[in-house]
Amino acid sequence: MVVSHACVMSANQAVYAHLASSCDVTLVVPATWRDELRREPYPAQRWSDFVGEIWAVRTLGRGRPQRHLSLLRPGRALRSRNTEFLILEEEPFSFQSLWWASAARRAKVPYAVQVAENLPREFPAPVRWWCRRVLSNAAFVLARSPQALLQAQKWGFRGQDAVVPHGVEGSVADASTRSWPVGVVGFVGRLVEAKGVEDVTRLLASDETLTLRVAGDGPLKPRLAALGDRVELLGTLTPEEMAAFYASVSVVVVPSRTTPTWSEQFGRVIIEAQEAGVPVVAYDSGEIPWVASLTAAVLVPEGDETALGRVTREVAGDEARARALGAEGARAVRAHFTNDVIATSLQTLIDAATSRMKK
Repeated sequence: MVVSHACVMSANQAVYAHLASSCDVTLVVPATWRDELRREPYPAQRWSDFVGEIWAVRTLGRGRPQRHLSLLRPGRALRSRNTEFLILEEEPFSFQSLWWASAARRAKVPYAVQVAENLPREFPAPVRWWCRRVLSNAAFVLARSPQALLQAQKWGFRGQDAVVPHGVEGSVADASTRSWPVGVVGFVGRLVEAKGVEDVTRLLASDETLTLRVAGDGPLKPRLAALGDRVELLGTLTPEEMAAFYASVSVVVVPSRTTPTWSEQFGRVIIEAQEAGVPVVAYDSGEIPWVASLTAAVLVPEGDETALGRVTREVAGDEARARALGAEGARAVRAHFTNDVIATSLQTLIDAATSRMKK
């Protein structure tokens, strides 16, 4: 059984579709959810290849990742499915993790919990207590990066070391044969300061030969719109629309900036773009250097706008180099970050945990 508010969106179910090829999987998701990019709540979706059950459950606190709670009795839910293993795709300091982990302990069901947070947090004493309790009883953690694993250990996790990153669906397309739009920069993500929107704005303003395509929405949208007809604002795109987006750009920039309360936890757009054969230029912030070490992303120092502009122009204007970086990145992502690869690792961890439980 997998409890996940992120899996209300179909694309986030893909890794569990692969896992369902070797075991029965039930997803417990909110019946409806809301986020900062959508004004109205939206209903739970289903990934086309997911063959398991989806329980769309009424939820208190929709849109609050750490403070929502599913309106069902976890213990009864675990027993009704004869659950052998529980995956909590929620942070250990969330209400949902405390609620479900407590039920799993009483039912003697081993569980794993997600840790994506990579910054130390000052929690109130009750939250510190339940975070430690959730982690100390976990069979393993779905640490989304090495730094997240270290953070989990500081909070009380003492189990098997393992990093289980986010993944993408492996494409069968050959990106090396696609047409190459020289000088077209792509940006994907929330249009907020932490994602480097101001850096992108100044990058485009400094070079009139570049054009920009933006997939995303947020409060800084007017800053990009003010640049005129060299910017195309596409809004939030579906996974199917993102494939066409990546085919339309020559380079993707990821200038994430660390703030006092947030640091890039993974940089999923990096593996999405490279899997599509598109080169990436990124700041070396948060967990991006780790992702880049396994792929072909080109890094520049965080906040060095001059270097960001120079390298982006070089890649965007050099088709041969861009194609080479794109091909290298696609090979690396398919080796390390596809949902199939991650589901196989996840199954190995689950088998080991359930085997230990039976001894």
